[in-house]
Amino acid sequence: MKHDEIMKKINNLEIDEEVRKRGKLYSNLEAIQNIL
Repeated sequence: MKHDEIMKKINNLEIDEEVRKRGKLYSNLEAIQNIL
């Protein structure tokens, strides 16, 4: 595997992690709004 391919994969993993964290935040906010 080429070096840039590896770097792209690592970047994609980091982005996925961010998206997951944000998704959790948003779903928590929605849950709170539903309670209120």
